[in-house]
Amino acid sequence: MCRVLVIGADSRIGAEMLRACETMGSVVIGTSRRRAPGPGRVYLDLGSGHLRLDLTQAYDIAIMAAAIGGFEACETHPQAEQVNVVAPETIARQLIGDGRRVVFISTSSVFDGSRPYCAEEDVPSPVCAYSRQKAEAERRLRLIPGFDRLGAIVRLTKVLSPETPPLPAWFAALEKGSEIRPFSDLIFAPISVQFAALGIERIATSGSSGVFHLSGANDVTHEQFARALMAGLRAPEELVNPTTSHASGVRILYQPRHGALGMKRTQATLGIAPQEVAGVVRDLVFGRRAL
Repeated sequence: MCRVLVIGADSRIGAEMLRACETMGSVVIGTSRRRAPGPGRVYLDLGSGHLRLDLTQAYDIAIMAAAIGGFEACETHPQAEQVNVVAPETIARQLIGDGRRVVFISTSSVFDGSRPYCAEEDVPSPVCAYSRQKAEAERRLRLIPGFDRLGAIVRLTKVLSPETPPLPAWFAALEKGSEIRPFSDLIFAPISVQFAALGIERIATSGSSGVFHLSGANDVTHEQFARALMAGLRAPEELVNPTTSHASGVRILYQPRHGALGMKRTQATLGIAPQEVAGVVRDLVFGRRAL
């Protein structure tokens, strides 16, 4: 039986990781920044200068899902570098030094988005603070002795759950029969949080090392995704009234021309295929009904 530590269990991906690992039969414990973390949780604050895990605990794999996310937040948050770069390296050194496996969750935005389907072995080209922090964390992790045997980096494209903005606002509008205004000038390659968690679990428990990608199959605009979601919800498509980020006055720090990642190595090694938009929609509709 596999024993898994999820670092950042209170995040959307972390919480889904707990469910995915438990579903697959693993014994799971999660970390939390809350001082009274509750059952199945241990306290760990990545912003603290005292990052020492209790290595007497019996877990085989640590999945590092905690981060300060959001492009805007990482430009200004005083602890972004500590949480996103320093802490992963510090904790990974402890774990790998003790023979534990480490899986680090990274992002497709380590690439600038100028080229389609960047491969697992391509060199990162970050263009904003969050992307630079994730790319630097990847670099430092690779330098840790033993990471080439015990470590894995998993880059994700945009992960969606029913709570991911702007979806709550869209769902609320649709319940009132009001229109939604997705951007027609922004592209992404969405994956569902369920797909991400199950893919990470498979990578983690496989024992395979190196870089892996979990991506949507194709780039779509926010408008195209909204129309697919309308079909999945059986809502009137005429409620989709697209606009642009420029017309809405929204500041975009990262606006790639291409969002989907290549998954050739991931698919060949583990048999994980990119997720089609229809699959993302199905997971969102199911997840919304489960709330």
